[in-house]
Amino acid sequence: MKASISVRSRPVREAGFREPQIEGTVVPEDESDYTRPGADIVALTDAEWSESRFLFIGETGHSRPKGAARRLVRSQAKRNLFGRKQNRPKQVVRQLRPNFGLDRSKGPDRSKEPSNSACPSGQLIQLIQRVSKNNPGWTSNKFDPFNILPGDESGNAYYLFGNIDPVCHSIFNPPYSPVKPIEGRLDLLKMAVFDTSWFHLACAHVSITLSRIRCTAMKPEAIYHLSQAISIVNKRIANFHHESATEKDETIGCVLPLAFFEVRRSKASGKIHLDGLEALVKSRGGIKALLASNRTIAKQTIWNDVVGAWILGSEPYWEVEICDMAIGPDLHPEHYSGIAARYQSRLSTLTGLPDLSQETIKVYSFLRHLIMDKETLAGAQEMGIAEADFQFLQNFSFYVAYRLVAITRHQLPETTNRKAVLIYKLFANAGMVHILLFTWNTPAIIRGDPRLISTRFRELLEMIDVQAYQIAYPEMILWIITIGGLASIGSVNQPWFIKLLAQSCRAAGIAGQAELASLLADFLWSGFYLGHIFNGFWADLKREISKGSP
Repeated sequence: MKASISVRSRPVREAGFREPQIEGTVVPEDESDYTRPGADIVALTDAEWSESRFLFIGETGHSRPKGAARRLVRSQAKRNLFGRKQNRPKQVVRQLRPNFGLDRSKGPDRSKEPSNSACPSGQLIQLIQRVSKNNPGWTSNKFDPFNILPGDESGNAYYLFGNIDPVCHSIFNPPYSPVKPIEGRLDLLKMAVFDTSWFHLACAHVSITLSRIRCTAMKPEAIYHLSQAISIVNKRIANFHHESATEKDETIGCVLPLAFFEVRRSKASGKIHLDGLEALVKSRGGIKALLASNRTIAKQTIWNDVVGAWILGSEPYWEVEICDMAIGPDLHPEHYSGIAARYQSRLSTLTGLPDLSQETIKVYSFLRHLIMDKETLAGAQEMGIAEADFQFLQNFSFYVAYRLVAITRHQLPETTNRKAVLIYKLFANAGMVHILLFTWNTPAIIRGDPRLISTRFRELLEMIDVQAYQIAYPEMILWIITIGGLASIGSVNQPWFIKLLAQSCRAAGIAGQAELASLLADFLWSGFYLGHIFNGFWADLKREISKGSP
């Protein structure tokens, strides 16, 4: 195959002129002929043709190609053009790096801890929820390219913060009841997005929860974030009196989880931190002033107070104020049920404590009203409970919880039959556990700690004669053991409670959960006890009961 091209004549090249430069000329499409007069026709071999870097058009002698031939030539030219572009080295775009010029985790200066963002809080939270749900586990600044979060990626922070929504979601934190939780994950997310200390606390919470799920020890990253949060909170407390009212509320909110962490860890250290929390609230103007300023933080403060007092066996700080606020006409039942009157008489006779038995039955009536009326109504509202009703439910539950804690702290007399009076502590602890699990929907990181709930129950039950108690208080002791068993799910104490409840059911002639619910309906029972999360517990109980059947 040969092709031809027009070049200058040979004598001209021999005269010392430069090699001819092949030029392209744009010709209008309507021009039918383009020739160069006087040009010679030189034949090129196939090798010379292949070495050429240009696309040559075969000479027709008359005009440029038209129609299909022209489209073919142009398409080949385009392919060669784009092919040469693909061989060029690719441009690499550098990933965005976090801005370490501003260290927002140090110092009490609030200008270094941005509490507000240019991005609206609602949009930012929705973005984090959507992204963390689809892609949990970042390790780079792609998660926060514009440095909106009040912290950097130290301590595996982006991975942990990216898992905050899945960890707080029902997969790892299944609700025990349909009642709105006292502490929602959106509240935690809002504070973590706009507060440096809460950012580290949220990362520590996720790390500890993942370690608990994996049954592993606490990781160094959790200790790192806890230490960072403690350092920031200490600097804020040092400047507490110079802060504004809003900043004081935020500082109290940061102290709350740290104080409760110490309550779970050590009794002495927990008491010191609760005393410090009380001092901060008093300097803020008291719990009522905090309620008027920031109800979310005030609610968590009351929760810390009542639960901390229950765990440590200490006196709560705001019992009188909260109970005075919660008192209303519907909190005083005009009459007790028949079973309440019977239990009051029996408690007074068998324990010799008429005043304590009267107080216990009063609290029982309040608890029954909470469980069988208020909770049932709140859980049955598919569209969600109204805010006013939810606030009343919370106030009422705090009131009942304070009264139950007072019974657990009651100094029992040194009688010859001290084991007989443990029924009061057992009932009060069972009531507190129900409120903790079902009324408040406490997070799994707390309810899953056997030291706080199931172990406390087991130690008390091991101190009494369960058969003798069942004869004296049949419905009450069955309800107490049931609550202990539901609270022991996932702990080492669960088999022990299932075996004990099965023995008590066989003694009462109960074959399963349906008969147990029927018996306890007149005393205390909630449909929440039959939630899907407890299906395994009731199945194990039924198998255990059938083992002892004749």
